[in-house]
Amino acid sequence: MPAPLEDLPPALRPAVRRLASACRDEERVLAAWLGGSLARGHGDAWSDVDLHLAVTDASRFDPLAWAGGVLPLVLADPIPGVRGGYVLLTQDGLHVDVVLHPGEERPAPGEPVRTLLDRRGLLADTPGRLEAPGPPRLPAQEVRLFLYLMYAAVAAVHRGEVEALAHGASVMRDELLVSLMLAEGGRDGGSGKRLAARLTAEQREALAALPPVGVDQAGLLTALEALAGEYLARGRRLAARCASGWPESLEAMVLARWADQLGLRPAVRPS
Repeated sequence: MPAPLEDLPPALRPAVRRLASACRDEERVLAAWLGGSLARGHGDAWSDVDLHLAVTDASRFDPLAWAGGVLPLVLADPIPGVRGGYVLLTQDGLHVDVVLHPGEERPAPGEPVRTLLDRRGLLADTPGRLEAPGPPRLPAQEVRLFLYLMYAAVAAVHRGEVEALAHGASVMRDELLVSLMLAEGGRDGGSGKRLAARLTAEQREALAALPPVGVDQAGLLTALEALAGEYLARGRRLAARCASGWPESLEAMVLARWADQLGLRPAVRPS
């Protein structure tokens, strides 16, 4: 018998109970389970509800019509790239992702599972495979991408393309620098959700110390100069730690171009 739902966040508990009851009342639903943070036991009031349904005939089961009869929906759309996946938003702001499975399909090994319904007794509750940090690694292709974006920033400045410059700076900070920090601890980039728990206090302080990515060119150049210094210093240290090669010639060309064309000289700390 599925475990009670008392340990779920109170803000989500009524909706999950309604969904679980609707699953029991719908004979075509053979199994229903929660995934994601609610199955791992890490959910909070702001978590999504990741609901998986295994049904007798997935081609004839309309999950949007079914969910619309359970919750007051204001959005119900397919999730791009997820077979049988739909994103739902309710009138009170609840986010539910529903993924439809053929009746014989079961959760993939290592996926978190919190059983809501199991007519055939084939599910087992599990928090899923926990992320185990591996050895530090240098994301070499991302390093080259960071240097390329530094190179491309020169043309954006001379063309006055502030929007392109701001977008590039955001990618360099929020994606590439964060990914490099995670690689320092042997972690994959993955989703940005719950990122703070995966970064060290030193890494969070370094990100907070960076100038904000502004909306004017002068502010953007200040942010880019500090961002480049932080990234290149960390990347060089990580390359030395991992005994990995570093793109010396590419870096030298980009830094010379920045100095000549933009007057920027990132303060790259010694390795």
